Amino acid sequence: MLRVILGSIFGLFRKRRAPTIHPKLQKYNQDPDLLDQQRREAAQQIVATSTGNRLAGYRIVRQVDAVFVEGLRTPEDAVLALKAAAAERGANAILNVNTERTAAGKCTASGDAIVVAPPLNRPSRSP
Repeated sequence: MLRVILGSIFGLFRKRRAPTIHPKLQKYNQDPDLLDQQRREAAQQIVATSTGNRLAGYRIVRQVDAVFVEGLRTPEDAVLALKAAAAERGANAILNVNTERTAAGKCTASGDAIVVAPPLNRPSRSP
């Protein structure tokens, strides 16, 4: 009898407390609209993307990293998340962009994050 009474009292306290989420799962407990807004802001740092291995109008300064994102709803969301991931790593452009839809209906995107600069202006030779 005492166990039932104490169990119901502790049950009331347990229900009032906010649920705790394991630290490894915290990244999944985010507002999707806020996450999309953060991705859009980070993606604005990317000046250009290309599906090929060259970028017209820019010279490649260095390669930062290969980036990959998965589990997004649309290919556009996947590319936006890819741009945000590249910007977080310090890149300002992406080469070899590839998007795919998985069998589960989610989209993935991958590419090479790079740092680019405008081409050097060489002085013209006069005759």
